[in-house]
Amino acid sequence: MLRSKKNTYITDFQWISLLFCVMVGVGVTTLPRELADGAGRDGWLTIIISTLLVLLYGKVCLYYAKMFPDKTLAQSVSLVLGKLLGAVIIILYAFYTLLLSGLIIRSYLELIYVYLDIQYPYYFSGFLPFFIIVYVARCGLSTLARFTELIFMMTIPFTFLIISPIFRGNIMELLPVFEGEVVNIFTSIPLVSFAFLGLESILIFYPYLQRKKDSFRTTFLAINIVALFYTLIFITSLLVLGIEQVKIFNWPFMAVLRTMRVAIIERIDTIFLIFWIVQVVMGSTILYFAGTFSLAAYFHNRYHDIWGLICWPVAYFAIVYPKNILHLEEIIGFIVKISTIFLILLPIILIIIAKIRGVGNEK
Repeated sequence: MLRSKKNTYITDFQWISLLFCVMVGVGVTTLPRELADGAGRDGWLTIIISTLLVLLYGKVCLYYAKMFPDKTLAQSVSLVLGKLLGAVIIILYAFYTLLLSGLIIRSYLELIYVYLDIQYPYYFSGFLPFFIIVYVARCGLSTLARFTELIFMMTIPFTFLIISPIFRGNIMELLPVFEGEVVNIFTSIPLVSFAFLGLESILIFYPYLQRKKDSFRTTFLAINIVALFYTLIFITSLLVLGIEQVKIFNWPFMAVLRTMRVAIIERIDTIFLIFWIVQVVMGSTILYFAGTFSLAAYFHNRYHDIWGLICWPVAYFAIVYPKNILHLEEIIGFIVKISTIFLILLPIILIIIAKIRGVGNEK
């Protein structure tokens, strides 16, 4: 149900947790390989440069959100672009979130199928996590924010365990810096796009942020935590496996975890798969909620539950449609390219048009 902002709000910690959970997901396992192929040993520099660009994008999103502090994207876009064009934008955004929600689950299923040797058809395995996604998304923003708090608090200490192999790695694998062409560091920036997708949810949830005056500080902190997390994952994979091995493995970080030996726990990589599915499902849930919530807000439906129930076929189709992992990577690559352009231009165009038309808060 679309509750009033008086009864629904997000604390600073919930805001950080929400942004962390929506940005961090299955990309953790594949990002080291993609960056090693594109930027070589200097992939960590690509992450740093990408983070600066993401911080700038977050600032743009917050600027637009502050122009309409009491309205979500679905409510403000019609004031800026008109009802017809606004409807097109919201439907496209919802379609993107629903597709990405399903593709994230399918990506993780591919990983689980290989490492746990599962033979069940995808339409069966995909239904189980997606049932949870639809159920949690229907519970409302307050429930969703509390779930992200719990998962974030569980993820941070677990991170120290999964990056512990960095201390037995070979530091020389990071050298020499700028081994390849410097231009490769910049051309590999789009590879990091998938890792930061979801930040645009600022436009959806900002009206429910309790302390809006600290929004940039908390958003800045969330983005940097995510960037630090990805940087540590890449460096750990590089130091333990070496640049050539990182390029060979489809999921290099899983290969790193298989080298770990922890007392009592025989297979830390299996423990990671079981634990990380909670993080992946939560990220998918936030995207699914953002899409269905936007549709409900735009079409003035009091009950968000209805959209949560009727939109699931789109996301479920994204889970079962890819024929294999190569087909899946092609689809994700296409979606990421199109959605990145769309999401970058959206707040910029909205700000320009809003200023021209004189709508929104100028402060």
